[in-house]
Amino acid sequence: MRTHFYLLLAVCLPVSLFSQNTLRGKIIDAKGQPVEFAAVTLLLKSDSSLVKGEVTDGSGVYEMINIAPGSYFMETSMIGYATSRSDVFEIKNQPAAFELPALLLREAVAVLDEVVVKERKPFITQQIDRTVLNIENSITGAGANVLELLAKAPGVMVDDNGTISLRGKASVLIYIDGKPTYLAGNQLMELLRSTPATNIASIEIITNPPAKYDAAGNAGIINIKMKKNQADGFNGNVSGSFTQGFYDKENAGINLNFRQGKLNLFGNYNFSNWQGFNRLELHRNFHDNGELAAVFDQNNFSTWKGLNHSIRTGLDFSPSDKTTIGVLLTGTNSDNRGRGHNITFLQDGAYQLESIADTRFVSDGYWRNLTANANLKHTFDTLGRELTADLDYALYRQENQQRFTTLYTDDNGQTNRPDYSLRSVLPGNIDIYSAKVDYSNPLGKDAKWEAGAKASYVTNDNDARFFNVLENGSETPEASMTNYFVYSEQIMAAYANYSAKWGKTSVQFGLRGEHTNARGDQRTIDSTFHRQYFQLFPIAFLQREFGKDHQ
Repeated sequence: MRTHFYLLLAVCLPVSLFSQNTLRGKIIDAKGQPVEFAAVTLLLKSDSSLVKGEVTDGSGVYEMINIAPGSYFMETSMIGYATSRSDVFEIKNQPAAFELPALLLREAVAVLDEVVVKERKPFITQQIDRTVLNIENSITGAGANVLELLAKAPGVMVDDNGTISLRGKASVLIYIDGKPTYLAGNQLMELLRSTPATNIASIEIITNPPAKYDAAGNAGIINIKMKKNQADGFNGNVSGSFTQGFYDKENAGINLNFRQGKLNLFGNYNFSNWQGFNRLELHRNFHDNGELAAVFDQNNFSTWKGLNHSIRTGLDFSPSDKTTIGVLLTGTNSDNRGRGHNITFLQDGAYQLESIADTRFVSDGYWRNLTANANLKHTFDTLGRELTADLDYALYRQENQQRFTTLYTDDNGQTNRPDYSLRSVLPGNIDIYSAKVDYSNPLGKDAKWEAGAKASYVTNDNDARFFNVLENGSETPEASMTNYFVYSEQIMAAYANYSAKWGKTSVQFGLRGEHTNARGDQRTIDSTFHRQYFQLFPIAFLQREFGKDHQ
């Protein structure tokens, strides 16, 4: 059974054990001093396309990890400085840490003849509690989806399984227009993969979320802001892209908007069809009391295909200049399948071949989601006092069926162990209800306090079933893997937040309190639990500018 487990783990999880290259460098000014918060981008030599973006720390240092082999150059920029480029450098196949020469930023010097004022946001901007990627009107998003865009963002890592981490922390929460998606794993990956980057206005990377956000996001929050069309009348756009790599990939979308008087109707539809593969070669040594006990040499190749449709539609009605009422519906339909072939050579501690395991797997799944939102926004006066309220409901339905079959032979091709076949059915149902209200009150020009409350209720029903497939085709339940778990969680939360700026000093203080009532029912083993607790989450930010070059 242990051998079965090793093989199943290797086939199910196409983990990234490939070479990891790390780039590290420093940005300095003409005086040799480090430049903080400078935007640094890694670009391909062949077409100058963006590979990764980063922001220098307090020592002017940047670091980029998991960079593929190739020819690159660095580009750095900052307001008040001229853009600077490095020489072209090469990254080889072997994993290594590359220390690049310091890159010099020189102050921009201009001779004025005719002055033309143009507003152009830099690709990366730094705020007191977040980093903002300005995607709108940037060539960076051309032909890409949101998942590919996030892989280029500062501090963000996206692995082969679509898992997103921020500054090395997993469990990152993804928000769209300030609202949580409540998704993770494959569901989140499919949603982001089916959303074209051309629909995005900006991405906020919040490593230390303020009190306004759920405490579950303490690993970090990525807030994706969609484009909004403010033009009167009927307008829209159609976009499409085709990418050819090892396999082809297609994205297409249509975005429509009608605004007249007090009414605004909008909607968009996006489609994506993609195929990818994982090729993995592993050599594993297993030791027992310091002695080599077994050796696994493994070759794995798998292909994955996905067909995704997503729709977003709604309307806003403004009965007065100060009040807007809106409804929003979003839905996603995703079908995916995977096929794989894995050959493992099992050897003893003396490297003598004991068995060859030939495993093939098939995976077919789907997931559907629908979210409904009703919202209200009321502005009290010209000073900016504002009240917003949201009611949300979301449902997620998924099912994944998998089949793993392993044949064991010796080096002569003769069967030396019974075949092993496993089938699984993995359905999941999630329902989410939430209501929140937020109030914002400016205190003069450079100060503001905010407060709000939120109530949410979540139910999660997962019935994971596994079956051993016998030689005659009949099936018996695999009790060690089968699990039926139902979970519900109710959270009541409230927060207050204050922010201000005095000259060159900016501060932000906040406090969030959450009361959680959670219940779990492990129906497979007839076991339940109940947890109820209250927690406080304080936050504080302090920023001081020391001249134009340091903060």
